[in-house]
Amino acid sequence: MSTFLRAPRARAYPRAPRARAYPRAPRARPWAARVAVAGVLAALAAACSPAVPIVAAGAVTTAAVAEERTTRDALTDIEIETTINNNLLNASPELFRRVGVDVVEGRVLLSGAVSRQDQRIEAVKQAWAAPGVREVINELSLAGDPGIQRYSQDLWITTQLRSRMVADAGIRSINYNIETHRGVVNLIGLARSPQELQRVTRIAAAIPGVTSVVSHVLSIDDPRRLAQTPRPDGNSDGFGPAPAPAAG
Repeated sequence: MSTFLRAPRARAYPRAPRARAYPRAPRARPWAARVAVAGVLAALAAACSPAVPIVAAGAVTTAAVAEERTTRDALTDIEIETTINNNLLNASPELFRRVGVDVVEGRVLLSGAVSRQDQRIEAVKQAWAAPGVREVINELSLAGDPGIQRYSQDLWITTQLRSRMVADAGIRSINYNIETHRGVVNLIGLARSPQELQRVTRIAAAIPGVTSVVSHVLSIDDPRRLAQTPRPDGNSDGFGPAPAPAAG
């Protein structure tokens, strides 16, 4: 009798998992990218230009003026401020450290405190040396170094005023530059109306630690925006006698 060998049973292996179907990524739409770029360009244009109609994706909107200065004037003011700071640094590191410089439409505000009258004169001279300067406003006082604590207090005042102006819908804060020294708030810039400027000065005066508010802000229709102030002679600080030294 013949004996047959039984074939071994096939071993069962686990079945490979089925590939999971993932949603296909959406195809990029060229027109969507163009609309997005157009929107960015429109926003940039609105920040630097007067109110103009802007057409984007079939809609017409009006962009509000972000700043009363033109783009060219703003860039020129930055160049003037950089040049003056460089002049102060080359003349004296102490002048560079202690003199604050703000420029709006070629009008230069110098603020802070220096040790001697000849430093006030030198600061004004270095400011007038920058091309494009139309006026130099000298608010430098004669006093010693205020120290870190006083500097921190002044910085806090400036920060408080800026944040309150930004939060006020009736004020276009970008039109104003602020410098605070020893509790004295100096303002320079452009006001859309006397009421707006009054609002700004009232807010500044209400901040704890402010001793006085000095405004060199012009209204947007003030003819002095285009005027050229005569340059002082080489021995003048531009604004008569020096202020009395501050106590402390």
